[in-house]
Amino acid sequence: MPDLGHLAIGAWSGGRFMHFGEPLDDDRLGPLLRPDAAVRTVVTADVYGAGAMAYELLTGAKPHEGETPIQVAYKHVHEDVPPPSAKAPRLPAYVDALVARATARDRTQRPADAGILLHQLRRVAQALADGVDDDPELTADLALAPVIGSA
Repeated sequence: MPDLGHLAIGAWSGGRFMHFGEPLDDDRLGPLLRPDAAVRTVVTADVYGAGAMAYELLTGAKPHEGETPIQVAYKHVHEDVPPPSAKAPRLPAYVDALVARATARDRTQRPADAGILLHQLRRVAQALADGVDDDPELTADLALAPVIGSA
């Protein structure tokens, strides 16, 4: 278990870094991003946040709801983002796969950066523009890799 005194948890929201739902100004955020600060900072929020935003744009709902920012943050850590087709059944499986890939709780399963996600998004957009309802190859390319040892 990491020393919680040296761990920063937060997310990007509206172009600002949020720390447990509270905005961090530049004076507080800067020290968290310094390599010599001895604070483990994971920056994959651009990909995860884009996936969560895609879910919201596709469904009209946030991927996780809660009464407090802590409840929502807990769900983001402990629950998968549901497939958008659960709320918008006409969406193809490859759209669900894109959102699942971008919002994977295991960050090693997410695209490594926003450029890769953009490439994947363009493939999905082209398939949608072409009226493709089912593309097993695209879905398989975007699907999360099976976790070794899982059933």
